[in-house]
Amino acid sequence: VLPLVTCAAPPVQKTPRRIDCDAALIGTWTWQPNRIGLDWFLKKVVPHLRPDFRVRIAGGVPSGVTSAHPGVEFVGRVPDAQT
Repeated sequence: VLPLVTCAAPPVQKTPRRIDCDAALIGTWTWQPNRIGLDWFLKKVVPHLRPDFRVRIAGGVPSGVTSAHPGVEFVGRVPDAQT
C-alpha cells in the first residue's frame, strides 16, 4: 500500500478584487432585446436608486443612451468581465 501523494502545486491565492460599484451590467447593447432591457432599467429602476448607488454599464453602448443618475457610469467595451 502506497500513500496518496500528489505533486500538484497548491492553488494560487488571488488577492481580493477592489469593489468599485454596487451593480454591473455587461452586454451587447446594440442588440435590440438587450437595448430594450437597458432602456427599461435606466427608466424604471435607476430613478429609484439611492444617489450613492453605483452602477457600471459595460459593452458597446449606442450614442444617445444616458442617465441622469450620478452613480451610473458607461465604461464601454472591456477586455474581460472580471475587470
